[in-house]
Amino acid sequence: MGVIKSEFKNAVKANVGNTWEVLYTAPAGETSFFLGLSAACVTTDGVQVSVRMYDASASEYVFIVKDAPVMVGSAAVIFSDLKLTLEEGDSVEVQCVTPGHVVDVVGSVSENVNLDT
Repeated sequence: MGVIKSEFKNAVKANVGNTWEVLYTAPAGETSFFLGLSAACVTTDGVQVSVRMYDASASEYVFIVKDAPVMVGSAAVIFSDLKLTLEEGDSVEVQCVTPGHVVDVVGSVSENVNLDT
Protein backbone atom coordinates (compact mmCIF):
# COMPACT_ATOMS: atom_id res chain seq x y z
CA MET A 1 0.00 0.00 0.00
CA GLY A 2 1.30 3.46 -0.91
CA VAL A 3 1.88 6.38 1.40
CA ILE A 4 1.36 9.99 0.36
CA LYS A 5 4.27 12.21 1.35
CA SER A 6 4.18 15.99 1.21
CA GLU A 7 5.28 19.21 2.88
CA PHE A 8 2.70 21.64 4.26
CA LYS A 9 3.31 25.34 3.68
CA ASN A 10 1.51 28.65 3.95
CA ALA A 11 1.26 30.99 1.00
CA VAL A 12 0.81 34.56 2.28
CA LYS A 13 0.48 37.94 0.63
CA ALA A 14 -0.13 41.20 2.51
CA ASN A 15 -1.73 44.33 1.08
CA VAL A 16 -3.10 42.80 -2.11
CA GLY A 17 -4.52 45.66 -4.16
CA ASN A 18 -6.44 46.13 -7.38
CA THR A 19 -3.99 44.23 -9.61
CA TRP A 20 -3.67 40.45 -9.87
CA GLU A 21 -0.93 39.07 -7.62
CA VAL A 22 0.42 35.53 -7.65
CA LEU A 23 -0.11 33.89 -4.27
CA TYR A 24 1.44 30.54 -5.16
CA THR A 25 2.98 28.74 -8.15
CA ALA A 26 3.60 24.98 -8.22
CA PRO A 27 7.34 24.29 -8.49
CA ALA A 28 8.98 22.69 -11.51
CA GLY A 29 8.52 18.93 -11.70
CA GLU A 30 6.13 18.79 -8.74
CA THR A 31 2.45 18.48 -7.92
CA SER A 32 0.88 20.49 -5.11
CA PHE A 33 -2.53 20.56 -3.47
CA PHE A 34 -3.93 23.99 -2.66
CA LEU A 35 -6.10 23.22 0.37
CA GLY A 36 -7.75 26.48 1.41
CA LEU A 37 -7.65 30.23 1.23
CA SER A 38 -8.92 33.15 3.30
CA ALA A 39 -8.83 36.91 2.76
CA ALA A 40 -8.93 39.53 5.54
CA CYS A 41 -10.27 43.04 5.11
CA VAL A 42 -7.59 45.38 6.49
CA THR A 43 -9.21 48.68 5.50
CA THR A 44 -12.04 50.75 6.99
CA ASP A 45 -14.58 49.73 4.34
CA GLY A 46 -15.82 46.36 3.15
CA VAL A 47 -14.17 45.06 0.00
CA GLN A 48 -14.59 42.48 -2.73
CA VAL A 49 -11.95 39.92 -3.60
CA SER A 50 -11.47 37.63 -6.59
CA VAL A 51 -9.33 34.50 -6.84
CA ARG A 52 -8.37 32.69 -10.01
CA MET A 53 -6.25 29.73 -11.03
CA TYR A 54 -3.88 29.64 -13.97
CA ASP A 55 -3.64 26.21 -15.64
CA ALA A 56 -0.23 26.24 -17.34
CA SER A 57 -0.89 23.14 -19.47
CA ALA A 58 -4.04 24.73 -20.93
CA SER A 59 -2.68 28.32 -20.87
CA GLU A 60 -6.00 29.38 -19.32
CA TYR A 61 -7.27 31.33 -16.31
CA VAL A 62 -10.41 30.24 -14.46
CA PHE A 63 -12.13 31.98 -11.56
CA ILE A 64 -12.38 30.20 -8.23
CA VAL A 65 -14.44 33.07 -6.87
CA LYS A 66 -15.32 36.45 -8.39
CA ASP A 67 -16.13 39.60 -6.41
CA ALA A 68 -16.66 37.84 -3.06
CA PRO A 69 -17.58 40.29 -0.27
CA VAL A 70 -15.30 40.69 2.75
CA MET A 71 -16.79 42.80 5.54
CA VAL A 72 -14.90 45.34 7.66
CA GLY A 73 -12.91 43.71 10.46
CA SER A 74 -13.49 40.20 9.19
CA ALA A 75 -12.07 37.53 6.95
CA ALA A 76 -13.77 35.46 4.28
CA VAL A 77 -12.94 31.81 3.77
CA ILE A 78 -12.77 31.74 0.00
CA PHE A 79 -12.58 27.99 -0.10
CA SER A 80 -11.83 25.16 2.28
CA ASP A 81 -13.75 22.20 0.85
CA LEU A 82 -12.27 22.60 -2.64
CA LYS A 83 -8.86 21.02 -3.11
CA LEU A 84 -7.02 22.27 -6.19
CA THR A 85 -4.41 20.04 -7.79
CA LEU A 86 -1.66 22.26 -9.14
CA GLU A 87 0.90 20.88 -11.53
CA GLU A 88 4.19 22.47 -12.58
CA GLY A 89 3.63 26.14 -13.44
CA ASP A 90 -0.01 26.29 -12.32
CA SER A 91 -0.74 29.20 -9.99
CA VAL A 92 -3.33 30.78 -7.71
CA GLU A 93 -3.75 34.55 -8.03
CA VAL A 94 -5.69 37.09 -5.94
CA GLN A 95 -7.04 40.59 -6.41
CA CYS A 96 -8.86 43.10 -4.21
CA VAL A 97 -11.52 44.25 -6.66
CA THR A 98 -12.44 47.37 -4.65
CA PRO A 99 -10.29 50.27 -5.93
CA GLY A 100 -8.05 51.94 -3.35
CA HIS A 101 -8.39 49.09 -0.83
CA VAL A 102 -6.32 46.04 0.10
CA VAL A 103 -6.71 42.59 1.64
CA ASP A 104 -4.32 40.20 3.35
CA VAL A 105 -4.49 36.65 2.01
CA VAL A 106 -3.30 33.31 3.36
CA GLY A 107 -3.49 29.94 1.66
CA SER A 108 -2.61 26.43 2.75
CA VAL A 109 -0.54 24.27 0.40
CA SER A 110 0.59 20.66 0.41
CA GLU A 111 3.73 20.65 -1.73
CA ASN A 112 5.99 17.92 -3.14
CA VAL A 113 3.10 15.50 -3.25
CA ASN A 114 4.16 12.02 -4.28
CA LEU A 115 3.01 8.49 -3.71
CA ASP A 116 5.58 6.01 -2.45
CA THR A 117 4.70 2.45 -3.35
